[in-house]
Amino acid sequence: MMTDSVTISLVGACATVALAVVNGVFSVVANARSKRNEGHLVETKEAVMKVQRQTDGMSDCLLKVTGEAEFAKGLKQGTEEGKQL
Repeated sequence: MMTDSVTISLVGACATVALAVVNGVFSVVANARSKRNEGHLVETKEAVMKVQRQTDGMSDCLLKVTGEAEFAKGLKQGTEEGKQL
């Protein structure tokens, strides 16, 4: 038969092992979630960079077209002023 101190020690050891197992499980789950979130962040960053490259290209094209339109307006206005003189 076990004495009280042995029983208490055994219960304490079992509780410690059970707590370690539970902490281990939560650690594995948290690690998996962290990896998944990291993957989402990387995908999001790549998507943002892709959209940024696309919009940069559109901005360059828009600036070029706007510049050409303003140049054409200036030519037209200069031509009209030349006819008036």
